[in-house]
Amino acid sequence: MIETLYQSLFFPGLVWLLGAAFVGGLVRGFTGFGTAMVFIPVASLFLTPVSAIAALVVMDILARRRCCGARGGLSIGPSLGGWCWVGLLAFRLARWR
Repeated sequence: MIETLYQSLFFPGLVWLLGAAFVGGLVRGFTGFGTAMVFIPVASLFLTPVSAIAALVVMDILARRRCCGARGGLSIGPSLGGWCWVGLLAFRLARWR
């Protein structure tokens, strides 16, 4: 488990993927849609198309669970560190074979 995490931290495109996930989250926060328009083109450079879509779906599910309150409304939002961990976990699950 530790070796897998260590390998995923030194993936060549990890910084670009985390940046695209963060910008995609900002776009979604302001408009309510558009995460895929930002994330998928960048993720397709480093991942297969199926892995990029899987990473987006996992990231969207985890971020939605983290941001939505009990009544379904959007709370203040996660910190930058929270978004990075969600992106890293989504990336790791997408590359899992």
